[in-house]
Amino acid sequence: MAMPESVGTAHRAETVGPRRRVRSSSTSGLHPDPGPSVHEPRPSGPAAWRALGWHLLAGVAFVGAALLGRASMLPDTMLALTWPAGGVACLWLYFSRGRELPAAALALGVVTYGVNAATGASAPVSAAFVASNVAQALVFTATLRVGSPQLWRPGLASASPLQGLDRMRPVAWTTVAALAGALAGAAVGAAGLYLAGRATDGEGLVIWTGRNFAGILAVFVLVHLIVRAVCVPSSQKHSSGIDWSTMVVLTVACYVPVFAQNQLPMAFLPTMCTLVIGLRSRPLVAGVHGVLAGSIAVTATILGTGPFMFGSSLVDRVLLVQLYVAIILIKVVFLAAAGAERREATAGLAAAEQVAIAHGELMESALDSMSDGLLLVGADGTILRSNRAGQAMLELIRAGGIQRAGSTPLMHLDGTSFEPEENPIVRAVAGETVSHLDLALIDREGNRRTFIVNGSPLRAEGAAKAVITFRDVTEERAQVDELAAFAGVVAHDLRGPLGAMLGWSELALQMVVDDNAEGVRANPQVVRALQRLNNGATKMDQLVEGLLLHATSRDRELTREPVDLRRLVNEIVEVRDLGSTVEIGEVPAVNADALMMHHLFDNLIGNAVKFVPEGQAPHVRIDGHVVDRCVELTVTDNGIGVPENMRRQVFHRFERVPGVTQKGTGLGLSICQTIVERHGGQIGIVNPPDGARGACFRVRLPAA
Repeated sequence: MAMPESVGTAHRAETVGPRRRVRSSSTSGLHPDPGPSVHEPRPSGPAAWRALGWHLLAGVAFVGAALLGRASMLPDTMLALTWPAGGVACLWLYFSRGRELPAAALALGVVTYGVNAATGASAPVSAAFVASNVAQALVFTATLRVGSPQLWRPGLASASPLQGLDRMRPVAWTTVAALAGALAGAAVGAAGLYLAGRATDGEGLVIWTGRNFAGILAVFVLVHLIVRAVCVPSSQKHSSGIDWSTMVVLTVACYVPVFAQNQLPMAFLPTMCTLVIGLRSRPLVAGVHGVLAGSIAVTATILGTGPFMFGSSLVDRVLLVQLYVAIILIKVVFLAAAGAERREATAGLAAAEQVAIAHGELMESALDSMSDGLLLVGADGTILRSNRAGQAMLELIRAGGIQRAGSTPLMHLDGTSFEPEENPIVRAVAGETVSHLDLALIDREGNRRTFIVNGSPLRAEGAAKAVITFRDVTEERAQVDELAAFAGVVAHDLRGPLGAMLGWSELALQMVVDDNAEGVRANPQVVRALQRLNNGATKMDQLVEGLLLHATSRDRELTREPVDLRRLVNEIVEVRDLGSTVEIGEVPAVNADALMMHHLFDNLIGNAVKFVPEGQAPHVRIDGHVVDRCVELTVTDNGIGVPENMRRQVFHRFERVPGVTQKGTGLGLSICQTIVERHGGQIGIVNPPDGARGACFRVRLPAA
């Protein structure tokens, strides 16, 4: 085998691949741009002296590693079993900052030439080894920095967390970079030796590549793990003395007996120890194990013992040792990195689980602190979960409770029963959103209780299909009813005196008009006072009428019958003399109280023609169609409309839209809502069709 051996034969340098310009202010074309998220601040002051000290230390370490590599040569040959100087060279350039990289490569070349010249190599051969080592280290550095830009090195800053060789990706790219560097170094070195008249055959190239590949992996991985652990103590958890002692004992106990004999090819047996250590140890412990195991294999082979001496040629021994060391290192470091990632993922999952538990407990407390009851309902209507208020409300209901949708009789506020398909739980499970539905239940003691119910379907996959909230408003409604009853009584009692006031004020004004016609001028101040009195009495009469109508709509016993809404609306239009202002489409009949329907549509139509911009002719259209045994009606106008943030509030008593100049009591829509809800229906405001201006009231009533 014609491969000359000297110090240069095994040197390696960092990877660079194609040369690239740095995006920053660096003038070096050898430093690959790691991307905008990674940068290296320029060293100054003490940092500059530390950088110089690092380069001096790297140079000395390179010389020592080269001498150690020469000590691994087989007797009577020029074949070195390992070459740690290649790993030192790669560390030297990889740990160098971008601006220092050209100087570091030059220093590596000078040291390489000096060591080779000192060991008797000719100038051309020394130059070939310089080119080989520098190319090897540059290719390694460039490949690793491009493939794994987040791999930690001294002085590197990054917007995202830096990684060490306790992660699978950096370990994989380190392996790729080591192989690329070894191949580049062997190719450049072989070409240089050929030019120097010292050609290398194929076996020599393979041994050269394999030895440097193993040397780079061993030195770079081990030193990188140690340096990062020292410089960044928080980067990894320290292993205990038991871990270290167990690793050393297992390594020696498993590898030494196998490599102390050369009778049986049992090199595979100690790899079981490597497997266990890789799976259970942290990366630094695993890396030391890999280097220690490789050292035992190399030392035994140098001494002429071990399984690789069994029936193999010299070249086979060298190749087998190099391949064995590389496999041990790669396997144990990969296993340790996978274990580290697994432990971190497990810890992350445990932390996430604790956070989820804490959030769940917080949500549980929040739900239990609610005064509204909450139910989670399954697809079959079964109640899966309830909060504290929900459970308390369920206990108020007579035996059986609401354990399944439709199992408990529900009533409208007028006392009529809900149809099964009207049940809010059934509707929510079916995918319908239920909003502010009033219903009544009979509790265990036979008392009637009133609830406001909301229901929403759940779109996510899971057992729960709907969430139902309900609030017991029995006492609140009782207080409101008492107040409304009192207001009705007061309004009724005021009607007589107010009628007298309004009649006498109108008579006085008419007398003034008659006097003016006869030429008798009345005092202007008296006239203005009478007009103000009459206006005030008129407004008060409207308010009293509204209060009486509200009391009637709330308390009057309903007489349900089929009501022809088309004829009813035509009567209202005729009385109000609206003519073509109101357009009536197809309107199905409803099952309702005729007088209440008259009040409902009289209010809706009156509002529609009143609240229009000044100078604009009002236009109202009424349409309807049957949906699920109900009639859905729309009353659409071209007026000023209702802002979205007020569409619920306008149904409250005495609530008016801010900025509206038209006069009113604020009771009309409240009366409409009371009438509709007493019939078990719903009323709300939606956007007009086709984006038109105005308001669109949607009313849902039982079909006839």
